[in-house]
Amino acid sequence: MITTLTHENLARLPHVGHAFFTRKGGVGTDFHEGLSVKPREGREDASAQNMRLAARHVGLEEARLVLPFQVHSALVKRIDGPFDLLPSPARPHVDGLWTMTQGLGLGVNTADCVPLLIAHRERPLVASLHAGWKGALAGIVETMVEALTAQGAKPQDLVAAIGPAIAQESYEVGSEVYDAFTSKYPHTKGFFRPSPTSAQHRFFDLPGFVAWRLDAAGVTDVAPSLWNTYQHEDTFFSCRRSFHKGEADFGCQISAIWIR
Repeated sequence: MITTLTHENLARLPHVGHAFFTRKGGVGTDFHEGLSVKPREGREDASAQNMRLAARHVGLEEARLVLPFQVHSALVKRIDGPFDLLPSPARPHVDGLWTMTQGLGLGVNTADCVPLLIAHRERPLVASLHAGWKGALAGIVETMVEALTAQGAKPQDLVAAIGPAIAQESYEVGSEVYDAFTSKYPHTKGFFRPSPTSAQHRFFDLPGFVAWRLDAAGVTDVAPSLWNTYQHEDTFFSCRRSFHKGEADFGCQISAIWIR
């Protein structure tokens, strides 16, 4: 059975719908078992079918839930209508979508990276974005806020919710990640905790960093992530967990937002 999670700050907005889907339900098999929407050669039909199931579950028309071809960038794109999901490489190669079109669901797929949903408190303006460490470092959060404020929105009128992502206690990274962040943002050392087993490794708070960049951009109504994808195998896909288990692949769950 398909299940979804929500954040109260977005749920209070009567003109906005949103959902953080889990892996439960769907037609995926083996490493993609359940509601995986990860586009992958040989599995695109199952991914598209799961997208249709997800759309129906939240009351959207099947073809009006879209998903970009994510590339771990700071690229965002305005979408005014649906686009074909197949073949997946033909989708927009961006990591964030925004729209002012009613009934158009904007999705992102994640399996440890941060799914971030944003809505204007009153106006018909919503956005979804995928923030892995590369995209977060490149400025995907700031780029999206700039795109929305270019439409006349004030940052303080934006409401943001961080969905299921890998938590700091499960996210050990190497010195290259630490050096990249602290060289660009010296104040980010607080988002890294030393590893007890390796002087070259640290545990990174990626959801906390994303929340910090939202605050720096003037967005203060931010719901933090409440779910650790790594720790709950029955509920979420996790790239890092699959890697640690020696699995050949991993699935991705979808998060979506739309204007009612």
